[in-house]
Amino acid sequence: MKKKDLLELQGKTVPELDKLVLKIRMDMVKAKMELKMRKSKNTNVVSGLKKSLAQILTIKNAKV
Repeated sequence: MKKKDLLELQGKTVPELDKLVLKIRMDMVKAKMELKMRKSKNTNVVSGLKKSLAQILTIKNAKV
């Protein structure tokens, strides 16, 4: 995520962040399945999603 994206996320409410966390987790599951079934050769997708998820959860926990 870019710096401006993170600044946008800080302005969102906790329920909006929860929806985003759920979406990223679903995307991560799909990406892992594609890697295991050899449909995708881009292994960086999963690590990028993990990083984004960690950043969003950090913002969410700071608000709570």
